[in-house]
Amino acid sequence: MAWVPPLALVKPGMLVGIWGIAATLSRGLRRKIPRPLLYMIAFLPFMAFHVPFAANNAWAYFGFQDFTVLVLGCVLPLALLPRDLQDV
Repeated sequence: MAWVPPLALVKPGMLVGIWGIAATLSRGLRRKIPRPLLYMIAFLPFMAFHVPFAANNAWAYFGFQDFTVLVLGCVLPLALLPRDLQDV
């Protein structure tokens, strides 16, 4: 990272999240999104709205970014990609 500073922006979790979103969108939404996941997705705009009003904007933004990667890149693909127990 000292030689090529933009490498510091690439995080393994973000790469996995991008792969998960791409895999989910390439297969299409064949199944209905579970209700707890809908609540998590609905919480994202609420978090984004409150980032500018937080006491520490940087930590609020980092928390929002991490939660977004978790929900869209990890939980959504885990909820929609496997069709049966063998896929898991």
